[in-house]
Amino acid sequence: MDSNEVFDWAIVYVRRTVDAGIFSDKGNEILDPKGTLTHTESLAAIRRPLIKAELINN
Repeated sequence: MDSNEVFDWAIVYVRRTVDAGIFSDKGNEILDPKGTLTHTESLAAIRRPLIKAELINN
């Protein structure tokens, strides 16, 4: 993870979010925390926990 771009207080929460599968890296374990979140990425971040909670089908 490119943790040098994440505030110290947020590293634990970012790691939990990635480990939970809400967000995924952009390749080579780069999360790009200061980058732009695309429409597709934002929809995936909403969809993944709903699938995991079995509130919607895969």
